Amino acid sequence: MHADYTGLILAERDAECLKLFLKYLFQQDDWDFIYLYDTPGTSILSQLLPSVSKELSIPFEFKNGVICPYLILPESMDILMSRISPSLRYNLRYYARKLKRDHGKIEFKRYDEIGSVEEAMYAFIRLHQKRWNLKGIHGVYSSEKRINFSLEAAKILADKGLLALYFLTVNDKPIAGLHCLEYNYRMYGGLSGFDPNYAKYSVGSLALMGLIEKCIKKGVKEIDFMKGAEPYKFKWTKTYRRNFGVRFVNKNFTSNLYDFGIKVAKHMKMDTILRSLLKF
Repeated sequence: MHADYTGLILAERDAECLKLFLKYLFQQDDWDFIYLYDTPGTSILSQLLPSVSKELSIPFEFKNGVICPYLILPESMDILMSRISPSLRYNLRYYARKLKRDHGKIEFKRYDEIGSVEEAMYAFIRLHQKRWNLKGIHGVYSSEKRINFSLEAAKILADKGLLALYFLTVNDKPIAGLHCLEYNYRMYGGLSGFDPNYAKYSVGSLALMGLIEKCIKKGVKEIDFMKGAEPYKFKWTKTYRRNFGVRFVNKNFTSNLYDFGIKVAKHMKMDTILRSLLKF
């Protein structure tokens, strides 16, 4: 499984830890390149790395990564609704009324209102797979191994109070779900799923509205939509951070020669050809 945010986990003595890590790393000669993808823009690594690498004479390169939208939550849902576009506000109210009129009671429930963690997870997995299978895509839960891992992870997160698994229900039947993580007054967006039979009611947007309302009531300060500039995120917010990558090249001759060749080839737009040739 892929993570939206990666990087180094540093202890309280972060500069010292980073220094020891890099010193050890560059004493080894069994690697050529290391690329830390998707390090959050808020990571202390971006502050520490320039000074630590200069002290150790270790070269590195920062690279811009993907956009990560986020929403700072106001004190009330009314304030938030006044800030979004009139068209989104109209659509949310229209589809909520239509769904209720056509199908009955609408509620937004946490996982423990559905059943056990396992029961709620299976309900979410069904919704997630239904959505993606309709498009001919396997979805995240395409194997027993992934399902079992996700079930165990959900139980651990629930025990620690971190699991944010919510459902939009009609007459107590889950029709859309959001699998998120809540930590330190911040909600981290994760996976979603919905029953395609209810797609015409924009249930994904209604579920997200329900999550935002829950967050505001609980005192959550921010919703992190995670990486990716999908259009639905920017219906709710215009603010974003940007991940970055950190690239290290080993000091040995072979690594530097290869790196030089790649840079020259990239400049000449021949890097794909060079990569193929260097394999032989």
